[in-house]
Amino acid sequence: MEWSTAVPGTHDSGSQESELAALRERIDDLRTARRCFPDNALGTLDAALRELDLAHDWLRELYESEPSTERGAKAAQRERLVLRAALAQIPVAVFLLDQAGAVRRTSLYGAELFGGSPGYLTGKPFSLLIDLSHRAAFRSRLSAALRTGTPETFSVRIAQRGRRRDAELALARVHVAAEEDPLVAAVVLPLGSTVPHSSPSVDDVVEDEIVAAAARRVDLMSRTTRLLLDPEVHQAPATLNRIARLIAAEAADWVTIDLGGADGVRRAAVAARGDQRADETRPPETPPVAGTLPYEALTTGRSRLCTFIEDEGMLGEDESGRPVLASLDAGSMLCVPLRGEAGSGVLTLIRRTGRAGFSLADQGLFEEIADHIALGLDLDREVRHSTRVQQTLEVSLMPARLPAPPYAEVASFYRPGTDGVEVGGDFLDVFPSRHGWSAMLGDVCGKGTEAAALTATVRHGARALSITTDSPGETLAGLNQAMLAAPDITRFATVVVADLRPRGDRLRALLTGAGHPPAMVLRADGRLHHAVGGGLPLGLFDDARVRVEELLLRPGDTLLFYSDGLTDVLGADREPYGVDRLEDVVARCAGQDLGKLVQAIEDDVVSFLVPPARDDIALLAVRAYPDAA
Repeated sequence: MEWSTAVPGTHDSGSQESELAALRERIDDLRTARRCFPDNALGTLDAALRELDLAHDWLRELYESEPSTERGAKAAQRERLVLRAALAQIPVAVFLLDQAGAVRRTSLYGAELFGGSPGYLTGKPFSLLIDLSHRAAFRSRLSAALRTGTPETFSVRIAQRGRRRDAELALARVHVAAEEDPLVAAVVLPLGSTVPHSSPSVDDVVEDEIVAAAARRVDLMSRTTRLLLDPEVHQAPATLNRIARLIAAEAADWVTIDLGGADGVRRAAVAARGDQRADETRPPETPPVAGTLPYEALTTGRSRLCTFIEDEGMLGEDESGRPVLASLDAGSMLCVPLRGEAGSGVLTLIRRTGRAGFSLADQGLFEEIADHIALGLDLDREVRHSTRVQQTLEVSLMPARLPAPPYAEVASFYRPGTDGVEVGGDFLDVFPSRHGWSAMLGDVCGKGTEAAALTATVRHGARALSITTDSPGETLAGLNQAMLAAPDITRFATVVVADLRPRGDRLRALLTGAGHPPAMVLRADGRLHHAVGGGLPLGLFDDARVRVEELLLRPGDTLLFYSDGLTDVLGADREPYGVDRLEDVVARCAGQDLGKLVQAIEDDVVSFLVPPARDDIALLAVRAYPDAA
């Protein structure tokens, strides 16, 4: 099936929807072919590239069929929607690069190939995904594809998840209505054959039960420790519930965790094995009382093991007066104390009749796990204790109020990451410079006091250097040298700076990027595109070059800087927010006041994300005044 070739101006919504549905069906067929017929990968790639060509021709036809007065933002919005759908579904690693070779768009398959997310790769130089020995050839091919418009196909070695792998790379110049300059589509086809596995021998199938049991114990210990160290759940209630569910799934039918404190004993977690029916009796939600085995282990600090339960009253009675252990059909129980500086507690495991009873080996394993849980609770207490200090430091690194140049309006928002209490690395600022004003947004690698110190160095260093330098490129070059010269700085930073100066009835913005996501430009007439971006982060290379681009902002045009923490926030089903969703919000708010635009973006991000947010979120907007001159 081919795309419709109707005469321009005769398209209606029904025909467009049918053509999109047909595209969706063909993409599904290509995905199935790639999975079922790996030996024909080149043929599948050729077909996928053909689909991209046809989609481009169709979009161009739609664009040219509209009167020029109706194109602009409407055509760009339509193209973004179709482009997003294609990149989300096409089973090929496709990257859209700007003229500097920085990643502007990524297919989901391409992001997965390199072990990242589309939001993380956006703004990064594509050459970083290529082995060092092949980068020079890639840059030459990229330049040739842009200059001649002829597709370039060649062999290359890619750096895929820490390993080198040979691949075929195709580069082709493309035009997107939403972009002022042509882009380059880069298609990666990894090469390599799958080595067939030989049939296992009888000796390979025979499993040593002792070794297998030991492996399961080590695995349970390892998984428990990872839960305690996972920053996404590093809060006592969430962590204890996940640990209880893990232990119940692997080693028991019911698990409870009780904690003691100044206010008495409280039940912190209850979990049942996955195959327990919802209507079955569960351990009570109330904490253990005197006379029960868990209470004895908690108060004495000694484990209690009942390989076979003889006294059904060791867990107390339910509301009807029946022993809880009898209601649970319990056959074995183990109670292990939690001993830490944060307080005492007890971990209780119960197995039903018919399962193997708990042993001394089980007791030793869960005593070790209990010690790890106690250490995790101590750490949680220390983290909560330092939250207020960390938040105070976070606020001190951000300007209390952003000044505005006399010829521009400024708005911003900043939200620190909520997955931990360490200070993040995002920063933004607006300040006078030698020839006008400068707007800056950046991100320092990592969190904590070292990242905070570097954040202050970059932010205040940029202010100081901008007084003596002639351009933001010189400012960032000076910052880079200062970071490399400091022996105690081991982190890097990504930054985007705009030097703002009036020029006639327009506002001249000299943009300089150092490895940061490219700025977004919203024209007063609703058109939306991205700046060049690119460059390398500061603090890594002595001869690092920054990318410089000059933009002329007409009255009402808006520059938007944002951190990758905004596009990488995760929503339902762990889906990232992404650049496309940000573009949709910005496009919908074209023509609105700057404050309302920024507030709409913040509201949309907050409503999208599912806490905790892993990274800081920062956005800075600068709009040229109608009387910019």
